[in-house]
Amino acid sequence: NRNRPEYLRALGFSLLRICTLVGGGVLCFFASYAQMHTCITEWKKPLSSSSFSSASSPSSSSSVSSSSSSSSRSPAFFGFPASKPASASRPLPPSSSGSSPGSIFGALQGAKDVFVEPANSRDMPDLLVAFQRSVQEAVEADASSSRDARGGTGHLGGTKTGAVLLAVCKGKAAEGIDFSDHACRAVVICGLPLASFFEPRVQLKRMWLDDCMQKLVAETGGASRGKEQGTGETTAPVLINGRQWYDQEARRAVNQ
Repeated sequence: NRNRPEYLRALGFSLLRICTLVGGGVLCFFASYAQMHTCITEWKKPLSSSSFSSASSPSSSSSVSSSSSSSSRSPAFFGFPASKPASASRPLPPSSSGSSPGSIFGALQGAKDVFVEPANSRDMPDLLVAFQRSVQEAVEADASSSRDARGGTGHLGGTKTGAVLLAVCKGKAAEGIDFSDHACRAVVICGLPLASFFEPRVQLKRMWLDDCMQKLVAETGGASRGKEQGTGETTAPVLINGRQWYDQEARRAVNQ
């Protein structure tokens, strides 16, 4: 169930882990606006400090602990060795906007600047400019930190690692916008964006495709692939059934 608090918190901690490990821009896409706002609402709820320590510990999950036993040099992430940047080990500063400092959302804001896809398309250009600026400032700060470290002056403290954009599949941020280089160092897809199974439009579309497929099979004697075997000549248009269309629509949104 996508609305279970346990699932939503686990998803938030996973995103937080990614944001602390990956520098630059991170794009996180949800299946719908409703799911995105449900997650944000849950992530803004205050949590105990023990929840953060257990979630951020490398041995908090079976996949991480099993990988850590094989490689003691570096922590593991989803079962794969990963190098943890120095910024990830710094304490997270308190949040300054609408969320508890002891919340998942507050921790996300401590690791990266958090941007949420607006409902009004007119606000999107300003948000993209702010997102790009935040990423560029983090990249420049990281480069300056590296130069200072090589020169013996240490690295800058309290610098965020970039920005994270919370958006929706098939939404405004997913279509026609080029996130290149540092603007997109990681993409997180929170579930397949399947259309509502019981929505009338979806039901009618599936029924129509199934009827067309049945008629095609009856007319061609079962040859629904559109080519006669052995000749390669086209005999009928290639069709898909309702189930194939339903799955294809979700995969198209992810590939986009």
